[in-house]
Amino acid sequence: WGAMRIDGDLGTGAWSTLTAAGTTENIPWPPLMRRQVMQELKASGIHWLVFRDGELISDDLIFRSKQWGITLAAYRDRCRLWHLD
Repeated sequence: WGAMRIDGDLGTGAWSTLTAAGTTENIPWPPLMRRQVMQELKASGIHWLVFRDGELISDDLIFRSKQWGITLAAYRDRCRLWHLD
């Protein structure tokens, strides 16, 4: 979920854009990746997340909350408060 531009030095010492347009590919996440992300957040002292419906990975959190290792704690005004299990 982002854009990337690749710049490079072609030997002249000046940087120039090599490619500004990229391609995207939807690939499945590796097994347990969602749970590992939550474990890293918990190790950093983060135990709560807030996402508004429709942004970033909110749909994935809703439909795969068990894989993420999170529990919905509250919902209001299209915002969801998640607790990391």
